[in-house]
Amino acid sequence: REIEPGVFEMLSEHNQEFGFVVIRPEPFFPDYSPAIDTTTAQRLELREADDALLLLVVNIGAEGDQPVANLLAPIVVNPRTLVATQVVLVDQDLPLRAPIPVG
Repeated sequence: REIEPGVFEMLSEHNQEFGFVVIRPEPFFPDYSPAIDTTTAQRLELREADDALLLLVVNIGAEGDQPVANLLAPIVVNPRTLVATQVVLVDQDLPLRAPIPVG
């Protein structure tokens, strides 16, 4: 469910008490354009890797901490089928804990 534009709460299908926050990268990291490997694209039945919807897992942290996003392991979603997987991007120099620009 969308909490605010570009920010979503992903909840467990089986237990709505479990979930995590994800963001669309574009509003926060406009230059983020990782390469999705062919195996992942095929597994998700993407026509092309560019067809994927990318979501970044957010660590809210403790009160007073700046939230961070995991750019190294995005969730890759096929928007047609809604099948998704989290992928660790190999040989790409991306941070595991990138501060999310706010303001």
